[in-house]
Amino acid sequence: MLGHFHDVLEHAGLPRMRFHDLRHSCASLLLLHGVPGRMVQEILGHSSIGLTLGTSSHVLPALREQALRAQTKPASSAGSRRLYLG
Repeated sequence: MLGHFHDVLEHAGLPRMRFHDLRHSCASLLLLHGVPGRMVQEILGHSSIGLTLGTSSHVLPALREQALRAQTKPASSAGSRRLYLG
């Protein structure tokens, strides 16, 4: 099965990685798209929010930037999209 996974990665032009790395990518993308940390924790089956945010800590600076930008926008231009950090 692992060999097939690596073949799929190569065909898609993606770098070689472990299958488990997809879970980390999923968590990072969900957080970057505003999914609450608690929901990401539940999706991945993590026992604690600390584990979820700890393994995805590399995206936290981007989330911080999103939060700062959202705070500087006037309420009327902020729109309906909100940033949830969990």
